[in-house]
Amino acid sequence: MPPVVRRALSRFDTPRALRALSVWTPADAPAGGLHPGDVGWLLRHADATVHLWADARGAGRPDPRHNAAAPVAVGFLDGRVLRVTAAPDADLEAVTADAQELLVPGIDRSDGLPVPGWHPHPAETRLVLSWTPQPVTTRAAPVGEPDAADRVLIHRSAFPGSKFA
Repeated sequence: MPPVVRRALSRFDTPRALRALSVWTPADAPAGGLHPGDVGWLLRHADATVHLWADARGAGRPDPRHNAAAPVAVGFLDGRVLRVTAAPDADLEAVTADAQELLVPGIDRSDGLPVPGWHPHPAETRLVLSWTPQPVTTRAAPVGEPDAADRVLIHRSAFPGSKFA
């Protein structure tokens, strides 16, 4: 199991995580897991923390601009749920071993990582899913002007207080 290193990113350090997520989760990916839009939504909050896991073999170089540590996973705590998306070839055991430090046993949940012994609470109202990249058989369609009002209505009903227009 290759070692991984986790960094808590500031809002200014998130472009690297967003680039990785964009590669791992194409626009037509099915729902579930963490995608770039989730990070953007999180960054509305001043205390937002995004975690980036990277291959530790490339970390620790003297000049951080030339740090070749490849990102292997990106995640953040969404309330009591640790939401993570990993690279398709990531060693999930290594990421999971480190990610458990962010979780409180018996309280927190994991979405995207196979944490041994962790199962959703039966009364949990939120469905926590793990997503494994699969071939996509449908395509997303752009919302045109005739559908815009319906799209806004659906978004605002899902996110009370949203300023989406």
